[in-house]
Amino acid sequence: MAFAKISRVVVCEVIVSNLKKTIINKRLCNRRVFFFVINIEKKKGLTSLKIQKPLMKKITLLIFSVFISLSGWAQVPDIEAKDIDQNWVSLKDFKGEKLTVIDFWATWCKPCVAAIPKLNSIYGDFSEKGVGFIGVNVDGPRNLSKVKPFATSMNIKYPMVLDPDQDLVNRFNVTVFPTLIVLNEKGKEVFVHEGFNQGDEKLIREKLQKLLN
Repeated sequence: MAFAKISRVVVCEVIVSNLKKTIINKRLCNRRVFFFVINIEKKKGLTSLKIQKPLMKKITLLIFSVFISLSGWAQVPDIEAKDIDQNWVSLKDFKGEKLTVIDFWATWCKPCVAAIPKLNSIYGDFSEKGVGFIGVNVDGPRNLSKVKPFATSMNIKYPMVLDPDQDLVNRFNVTVFPTLIVLNEKGKEVFVHEGFNQGDEKLIREKLQKLLN
């Protein structure tokens, strides 16, 4: 599988009453999944927080509010980002009636570039079937001026937004490029495809058709 790998460590802080803990975990903070138990421990890649019994009543509501994953429309508040013309847009404006395809890519990522013509074709065939498409460009701030000319040269037909600070990358827990994520009408993640090799477009087409049936 061809892909471009990224590496990051996300640091976040959780404050519960007078208890403050800093968690360093590659995926935990992105997914906003926390287990409140008696001891700090690692289990299945998740870091648990130590909460004393006197605080348990105070954090009951908080447990329910943070014990969720932030992938999908239903779990994430309305997300805004700039398009390639530097206008603020809402990702929900591009949501499909049945499915939404989100493609994370970069100009420097060769597999991403190879996938674009195939995605253009898939967009043309599925956009009238209730499938929305969003391209998320993850080039850094220094490279942003190249994105619009590049998109024009590649004749990208589907809507595109910019993610120079990788806010959307973090929200959707993306770790390789390209990554294609499919959400259903309720915002549930129903398919993820990482990397791209010639022929993968057939698999993506088949999966979209199956999800529509």
